[in-house]
Amino acid sequence: SPRATIIRTADGGATWYLAATTVTNTHLNAVAFASLSTGWAVGNNGVILHTTDGGSNWTQQSSGVPYGYSLYGVAVRSATEVIVVGEQGILLRTTDGGDTWSPWSPIAALRGVSFPSVGKGWAVGWDETIAQTTNGGQSWTAQLPGLAHVDLESVSFVDDSVGYAVGAGTTWSGVVLRTANGGITWTQQSAKSAEEFYDVDAVDATHAWASGLKYVYGTTNGVTFTWQYTSTWYWYGVDFVNANTGWAVGETSGGYGKILGTTNGGASWSLQWSSTPLIGLKDVCMVDAQNGWAVGEGASPYPSLIRHTVDGGANWSNQSIVGLYKDLEGVACTSSTEAWAVGESA
Repeated sequence: SPRATIIRTADGGATWYLAATTVTNTHLNAVAFASLSTGWAVGNNGVILHTTDGGSNWTQQSSGVPYGYSLYGVAVRSATEVIVVGEQGILLRTTDGGDTWSPWSPIAALRGVSFPSVGKGWAVGWDETIAQTTNGGQSWTAQLPGLAHVDLESVSFVDDSVGYAVGAGTTWSGVVLRTANGGITWTQQSAKSAEEFYDVDAVDATHAWASGLKYVYGTTNGVTFTWQYTSTWYWYGVDFVNANTGWAVGETSGGYGKILGTTNGGASWSLQWSSTPLIGLKDVCMVDAQNGWAVGEGASPYPSLIRHTVDGGANWSNQSIVGLYKDLEGVACTSSTEAWAVGESA
């Protein structure tokens, strides 16, 4: 019978297997873990799945979200406390491991969430929506960046004060926002892009990177973002493990998946891997400077794209599962051997 796609490895990707997810056939968008055993996956139609055995088995939790509303992001604070965001301003919180979830409240489509500490977190979304909590998600307040008609896609905070949010304006011009005071004020950073941004990752108050349509941008002073890599391609995900070492993944306009790597903070990027046609990459998760995974699309006769590195990207080995042809949207990794990926219903 149809089922949501969740795959897991416990041996560094030597073997991947489909988890027991026959409880739903919904497309999944994001996954996150509190430990090797406890995690959550979220997706369309308000679906929240929970595992306590490392992803071998999953159960559906009642989110209270009506059918037709999608959940896009999940931030796990502990084995009991989790925040979920989604379209129409859905903000859900649990403090009992998902037995109960706080009511949903329509505001605007929320796309990303970041919790730098246990109590403080931010969620961003369309219509210049930025929401902040100082009590672990029990209540949220709006923070207005002062920019009209801006849709935000991703947010990354390095501590309770400094954070970045990225997205696009009405003319699909790239927007990068920064706060240094916990969101009391947000300022638009210098980023001369004519395109939209999809993802942002910050490692400290001055080093951050934004990836999007055509460009990968970076800053070393927290204020001015400069072009670090220019192409005609789509860069959907970016992940840095320190101020020097990072990766970006995406695809060309013709659908060739690409992986970029840098060891000098983005001063130069090298193309580490390229796929066959029609198989793009959507997300990347690096455990450290050597170990990580990139996942992406699948379309018969090409299996769902899973690539793994143990040498910082010098080599990306194929870990695709024979017979699985669905798009993988997100990947989470907790060690050099443990990783999970979620995506389109199989």
